[in-house]
Amino acid sequence: MNAVPETTTNHKQWALSLQKVQGFEALQSTWLSLQAHSHCSFFTSWGWIKCWLNGLPDTIKPEVLTISLDDEIVGLAIITRRTVTRHKVFTSRAIYMAETGDPQFDALTIEHNGLLARRGLESDVTDKALAFLLSNSNDWDELMISGISHQIDTITTSAQRHGLNQRVIDDKYYYYIDLDALRKNNKEFLSALSSNTRSQVRRAIRGYETNAPLEMQIAATLPEAFAFFDRLKELHQAYWTEKGQPGAFSSTFKTTFHRRLIETLLPEQGIQLIKISAGDKEIGYLYNFVKEGEVSSYQSGFAYEANARLKPGLVSHCLAVEFNIKNGANRYDFLAGDSQYKGSLSTQKDNMLWLALQRNRLKFNVENKLSKLRQWMLSKR
Repeated sequence: MNAVPETTTNHKQWALSLQKVQGFEALQSTWLSLQAHSHCSFFTSWGWIKCWLNGLPDTIKPEVLTISLDDEIVGLAIITRRTVTRHKVFTSRAIYMAETGDPQFDALTIEHNGLLARRGLESDVTDKALAFLLSNSNDWDELMISGISHQIDTITTSAQRHGLNQRVIDDKYYYYIDLDALRKNNKEFLSALSSNTRSQVRRAIRGYETNAPLEMQIAATLPEAFAFFDRLKELHQAYWTEKGQPGAFSSTFKTTFHRRLIETLLPEQGIQLIKISAGDKEIGYLYNFVKEGEVSSYQSGFAYEANARLKPGLVSHCLAVEFNIKNGANRYDFLAGDSQYKGSLSTQKDNMLWLALQRNRLKFNVENKLSKLRQWMLSKR
């Protein structure tokens, strides 16, 4: 689907298109070129996008939305389509940004999502993209964008301007540590935490170091990385299945995706797979993403013991944070979720939204009113 080029008041030419993804070679070149001039999160980088696209079945037909200004590509997004039914009654023709609408493929949990846009043009690119989707196609009812953080204001403002209703599907905090601030103030990481957290960490470290000093090892080769990943997955799955939960690596799709991601990005230091131990004692493993100085703590696996004073998660993250401070990273991001350890170890938090941008459809008005009525009835019980 192509739009007629549009001339703005300052005589700049915008052109937009939405076409099926036919092959990765041309898209890779275009994506990487724009990525170099964008505020790009790990989840909107070509490494993540390529591995995700590679794993999708043939039944899913991703499209690439391209936004150009004066013949230069300044915006990109991957769009998929799926008809969904909610409450067994309401049917919606949904389009998704960098997701599929199918839980088995979206369980990768994309965060810091949004359009890939040239720095300084984020608002214009978003505005043009929504205008294009609205004016050139009536075959969709709502646009789903999961895990929006840096682009919240940009997307919500543009959606309001174009008359799209905004349904908040989820609203979470994401927690992070400002490593730049610690480094500039010559401040040790532990000193930035509460006295209670400091006490727990130091007590746990003493407990682990009874027989041998703590050691942190970062996988340097693919065989080593896969060995760390397999052990992390084993510990992670054991912990969550014991709690009756599926865990983050419960499907072949997810495991295959992450092995592909590790193989792709470990050579360029886009992945940190970390082992923490004390002599022969295994403490834990961390699986982190790295993009332009931002380290995202994606998953972990810990060797829990009967002694509750031994805190493998707190100790492992503290060692990883200290390593990344020394190696020049500017942020250590725990990503979304309200786990206690994230609040205890972080120095800052911000909002992340899961949004549905809905056209003005009667069915959505009815659905939203019924949802509010249900919430009101539950509050009265």
